[in-house]
This record gives sequence, C-alpha cells and structure tokens, in this order.
Amino acid sequence: MALLEVDRCTVAFGGLIALDEISLKVEQGEIVGLIGPNGAGKTTVFNMITGVYKPAKWRTMTSETESARQVLPTARKRVHYGDIVFDGKSIRHLQPYEIASRGIARTFQNIRLFNNLSVLDNVRSACHVHAKASIPGAILRTEAYQKDERRILKSAVHLLHVFGLGKYKDEMAGSLAYGEQRRLEIARALAVEPKLLLLDEPAAGMNAQETRELAELIKQVRDDFGLTVLVIEHDMRVIMSICNRIYCLDYGEVIAHGTPDEIKNDPRVIEAYLGEG
Repeated sequence: MALLEVDRCTVAFGGLIALDEISLKVEQGEIVGLIGPNGAGKTTVFNMITGVYKPAKWRTMTSETESARQVLPTARKRVHYGDIVFDGKSIRHLQPYEIASRGIARTFQNIRLFNNLSVLDNVRSACHVHAKASIPGAILRTEAYQKDERRILKSAVHLLHVFGLGKYKDEMAGSLAYGEQRRLEIARALAVEPKLLLLDEPAAGMNAQETRELAELIKQVRDDFGLTVLVIEHDMRVIMSICNRIYCLDYGEVIAHGTPDEIKNDPRVIEAYLGEG
C-alpha cells in the first residue's frame, strides 16, 4: 500500500477547474518530484493534501450533454469527490491541524516563518503538535508539563544542529539570511515528526552552491529521519538528482509520470515547458 494515494481528486474555484481528476501515489521512503510550468496546479496539490482546499464535487454526465463532466455545487446522481488516503486512512474530510498530527508536514513557496520569534521558538512551536501536557498542567506548570517542555526543547535544539542553525538559536528568525531561513522552515516542518514531508520549491532564491547543498540535505533528511518526501521544484538539476519518480502537471492535469530519465525525454513534458517544435 502506498503511503499517500490521491485518487481522482478535483479542485475548482467557481467555474475554474484548478486540478482535474488528479491521481498520484507516493511509496514509503521515496522522494517524488512534482513539476510543471507556472500555474500548472502544483501548490494547489499541496494545499489539497494538507486540507487547505477540499476536493470538489463532480458527477459523470450523460451522453446527451455537451461535456463529459462538470463541477456542480449540488449534484444528485453519480456524485464523485475522489479520495486522499494517507497511511491507509482517508484524510479528505480532515482539517489541516488534524492532517499535521497524522504525520504530514510542509514548507511553503513563500517562506512563512514567525519572523519576530527566535529561531529556537520557531521550531518549538511545531513540536507542540505532539505535546502531551494538559492545559491545566501548563497553567500550573506541573512536573509532567515541565518534563514535556524539556523533551520539546531537546528535540528543537537537535534539529537546529542537524541543519547547521544551532549558533543562531537565540536570533530572530527574520534576521537570518535567505538560505538559512529555508533550512529553518524545513527544520520546523520536521519538528512535527512527519512521515511525509512536502517541500514547496525549497531551492527558490538559492545560489548554485546552496542548491547543491540543499539537494544533499534532502536526501540526508530522508535517510536519517526515515521520511518520505514529495517535492515541488523548478530547478531540474535538483529534481533529476534526488527523485525516484516524477509527476508532471500542466493545466491541472497529470501529463506524464515516470523516472527522471523517462520524464526528461517525454515529448509532452518538453512541449509543456518549451512549446511545440
């Protein structure tokens, strides 16, 4: 069974179909790439998986209609939603915080750190997904609460050292250089203790050296933390060097799926990026 399986899911904004019956699978331990031109729907896939967007209703149309399918707010016959199955259970109806607690963490295309908190507190904020102390315990600062806080602090400090950010732990997150902020965002995502890590353009804005280091870091994180990774990236050198398989989107549809060698030689992928001829 795949760790993550998206089965025929559609996302629509009014009359605009952003994702059209998307299906993809991510096996345990893989690094899977998600590529495509700007506006293809890649980040929308992440938002759907993490519960920000819910799959839309759609129904199979009769042969008398003009189109094979249309999105309807109230479809009465043969209604489909598709499904998102993670670790053997459907997560289509869950809220984002519930999905995070199940073991899916993500980073964002535009860095979303708490700039006015310290580097350490940014990571600690995510550790509390698995906090065990009760609210009364936190108010009264019981021994159980303090033990939990010590565990969280130890975990956060360890993650900062893994990502080479230990010396900045007391600095404000907004004061870090761009590449360091990217690493901090990944460290914060790992504090959720995920089974699946979603990386949205992690190399965006990095120079060539930082990009090479990031590619190695992603593979190291996958191996050291026993993770599965789904990554959106425009830098094909990163995608081709780290991914086991790649999905290519265009206009909200999967147009190709395969190994890096298969994808880079697929005429549909080449056309989507460069045009015909």
